Formats: sequence, C-alpha cells, structure tokens
Amino acid sequence: AAAAPAKTVSVLGTAIPVGIYPVVAPSFLNTYNYVISSDYTISDKDQVRGRYISTKQVGLDTAAQLPIFFANQPTTAKVGTISEFHNFRPNLYNEIRLAFNRQNTDTPVPNFQFPGLDAFPNVVMRDLNLNIGPNPNGPQGRLQTTYQLVDNVSYTKGRHELKFGVDFRDLIAASTFIQRVRGDYEYNNLQRYLQDFVPDAVAQRNVGAKPYSGNNTAYYWFVNDNFRLRPNLTINLGLRSIDPNDALEQLTSEE
Repeated sequence: AAAAPAKTVSVLGTAIPVGIYPVVAPSFLNTYNYVISSDYTISDKDQVRGRYISTKQVGLDTAAQLPIFFANQPTTAKVGTISEFHNFRPNLYNEIRLAFNRQNTDTPVPNFQFPGLDAFPNVVMRDLNLNIGPNPNGPQGRLQTTYQLVDNVSYTKGRHELKFGVDFRDLIAASTFIQRVRGDYEYNNLQRYLQDFVPDAVAQRNVGAKPYSGNNTAYYWFVNDNFRLRPNLTINLGLRSIDPNDALEQLTSEE
C-alpha cells in the first residue's frame, strides 16, 4: 500500500514516509472426526461396551503481524471408554468403567533462524508499531491426559431405589511455555535497529523451555435414594463429595 505522506520516520536525518500495509489473513479450520463403537453381550447377566472418539482440528495461527510467520495450529482430542455391566440379581446391578481423555494443543512457530541466533526472536520497532517475528506467545503446548475408574451400583429394595458410586481420576497435565524463550528485542525507533545498536526498550531472552507437569489426582463418591412414598410421589435424597480444588475454583469465580 502507498505510504501516508503525513506519516514519516526519521533515519539519520532523512524522513522516510511510511504507511499501512494491509494483510488479509486466510481463515480456515479443517476438522477430522471418527468414532468407533462396540457392544458385546457375554451372557444374559454381562455386557461389555466400548467407545473411542478422535477429533483433530487444524487452523492457521495468525497472531504474527506478517504472513511469512503464520503457522498451522493443530488441536487433537481423544476419548476412550470400556464398560462392563453385570446383573447380580434382578434388583442388584453394577457398572464398572475405565476411560481416558486426552487433549493436545500446540502453538508452534515456523522454522526460521535470525542471523547469529538459533531461533527467530520478536523484533519490535515501536515507532512503526511493527513486530517482526512469529506469534509472541509461541512456541507453547499443552498435553492433558485424564485416566478414570468409575464404579456404580444400583439396588432396589421395597420402595427404595438406591444408587452408590465412586469416581477416581488421575490427571496428567504437561505444558511447555516460557515467556520470551526466543528473545524479545524492542527498539524505540527504526534508526537504532538499522544501525545495529543495542535495543533501547527491551532486550530479554529466557533460557530453556522445559515441560511443566501440573499433575493431580481426584476422587468423588455419591449416595442417592429415590424413595417412593406413594405411586404419585417420590422423594430424591442424596449426598455427593466435592473435590477441594473444584470447590476453591468455584468460590474464586463467584468472588
């Protein structure tokens, strides 16, 4: 685009006209899904069910200012369960389930190298309001996996329909992100950058991008009773546990 005559920057006393270079970023999202489902009846008292769901989405990360630094951003999710249902007696029923859930999100950066460096940093000229480099928040990634064991029991006795259950979860949350791992060098004006002077605004680079594991475990339980007082009146009574982390998160959000 043509430079706006009213806007200039000075380099060694020379006024250089600058203007807006319009960038129309492409926008797309490719999604791939598939599901596998299986049911198997072992006997009149036992049944096994299995489910597997996979989702992959690929879009374009356009957080960089210049198109050369745009990069594909993949996100994947997988869910798998296997359940066994058993009738001990007509009034006693049990379900046991094993499951896993995995989500993976990456913010990659293109494979460019700046002369003299092992990675391409973010180079900012403040007078131009221009950032030369990839997404300032990249690279980073998050891989979250949850393993789950659930057991539910249903028992009917007289006017009571009782249900009990426990839920154990092992959460594995690995993430990789260190701010300015590629380097952040900011100049107040274009002249200082062209003269290869030391950045006068910001000159920072952190060392290493080691994964951080925010692993945790959680367990829950519940007891429930549907008590039929009369044919047209049923009372539902129950107790359930609350994970301390969930309670704290809820309290914080309410504040």
